[in-house]
Order: sequence, then C-alpha cells, then structure tokens
Amino acid sequence: MVEKPMKPKLGISVRSLARDASDIEARISEVAHYKPNSIELMCFAQDLIRDEKMLVPRVERIQKSLDDHGIMATMHGPISLNLLDPPEQLGRHVRAGLAYIDLGAVLGITGMVIHTGYCPETDPAALRSRYAAQRDGLKRLADHAGRHGIVVYVENIFPFFEGAHTALPGQLAEEIAEIDHPQLLGCFDVSHAYIACTAYGADLAHEAAEIAPVAPHWHVHDSFGRPDTKLKPYTKSESLAYGIGDLHLAVGDGDLPWSNVLASVPAIAGPTFNIELNPDSCSDMPHWVAATRQLISDSVRQKAA
Repeated sequence: MVEKPMKPKLGISVRSLARDASDIEARISEVAHYKPNSIELMCFAQDLIRDEKMLVPRVERIQKSLDDHGIMATMHGPISLNLLDPPEQLGRHVRAGLAYIDLGAVLGITGMVIHTGYCPETDPAALRSRYAAQRDGLKRLADHAGRHGIVVYVENIFPFFEGAHTALPGQLAEEIAEIDHPQLLGCFDVSHAYIACTAYGADLAHEAAEIAPVAPHWHVHDSFGRPDTKLKPYTKSESLAYGIGDLHLAVGDGDLPWSNVLASVPAIAGPTFNIELNPDSCSDMPHWVAATRQLISDSVRQKAA
C-alpha cells in the first residue's frame, strides 16, 4: 500500500515592530487570526539578549502571549551567526547561538533557524578547514538544543557579495548528513536557493530534490532569482523596481518556478511552509496567506497525481 503524502502545514513569521517587543501581543494576534499551524518569531530583530544574557521580563512577555494564544512557535536565531567566519570569531558566534537557544527554551519553541555560513574563501584546503569548524560549531549548538527539546534548522542562503562562497542546498544537505545529529535538520529557503542557483549556475530543481529529505521546515517567499552583488539599489523599493535581491515577495509575485520545485521533491511528511514576509508588508497579509495556501494545495495535488 502506497502511503499518502501528508499535507504541508502553514507557518507565518512574526516580527515585532518595536525592538523591545512591546507590541508583540498585537503582532501575534494579527497572525493568529489566520490560524496557522505555527508561527516563527523573528528574535534576531528584538532586543531580548544583552551581551549573551537574556532580558527575562521581555522574554516572559512573549512567552505569555504564546501561551494565551495556544500557538506553537519556532524562532529565527541571529542572522549574524556565521560559522564559516575566521577561527578567532567562532567562539563568539557559538556563544551567541547558545544564548538564543536558552531564549528559545524559555519561550517553549520547537525549533530555531540559523543560516549556514559564508566567506570569501576560495582555496579548497582552507574551505575544508572552515567547514570542519562549522560542523563542530553546529554539533555544539545541536547538543545544547537537544537538552531543551529544540531542533536546530540550518537554512541555505545566497552570496551576499561578489566572490562570496556559501553552500548550495545540496551541499548543505551533505553537511547535515555528515554531522548526523537528531537535533540538526535543514530549513529550505526556496527563494534563497533560486538566487544562489542563478549566482552559481546551478539547477534549482536538483538542489531542491537534494535538500528536501532533510528539511522539514521551509521558508516560503518569492523573488526574480537575481543576486544584488553588483548592483546595489539604495532602497528596498528600488530593489523591487529593479527586480533584484532577496525581495521576500508573496508566492506568485516573483517568477520562481514553484511547480518545478514541487515536482522535484519527494513526497515528504508534512513540511511546514513558513511565510517570511517583510514587516513593512503586513497590510498584504491576506494576499500572502491565500497565495501560500494555494501553494500547499498545489503541492498536495501534484503529489497525489
């Protein structure tokens, strides 16, 4: 008997518009209205940790709001965390990651997203050394997360500057498999992959197929797949006008070939399609949710065919 694939779940990112998270109740309430299966707290944008120490009253305010709404949450950890940085920086990155995991434990989250590393290195031997250090750092984070029942999701990114190196989704999947830790999995950011594949001349469908089996958590947003490593618009509105960079558009508002991506991945067990919208696009939330729910329906229909 062929097992029926599970329907992807809906997640929505939540970002307080105040650094002290004083408006977090209003933000969570706005998102809870759409009845997602989970929310993802953008903790990197809130002042919740000072010099690796938690600001407990602010964190408890968020935790109370989550409890009041009875909603499951993941969180996005620090974007600055870069385990492919030079060795002298790695200790600080790991300590920051550990502090965010402790924060997540108080919030009661199930998973924390961090980015895979990036660097300007091109020498193969030097890159191997940096990746070995990244694997050690990820294992330390996963060990600590496991003590709190938290999964660390490592997200694929794209080159932030000309000549930058970062792992494509397929390589990231290999790294996760090599570490082989039960608390370490992947977060597949589809638009990041689209941009990276353009930059590196890779095939998006192939990369999606490689990472999907180890990535139960997806970040879902759209773009035109164009890196902004050479042309740097002055404002986000100009980036949109030029159609370049990490635009975080609603599904269908860019030209990402979603049907090709969905067709390439195996029937995985109910991944979370987490909407990652810009905080200044909150008024577009009905459009975002409708577009992502349609993507979920398309995914189910494609796998059932």
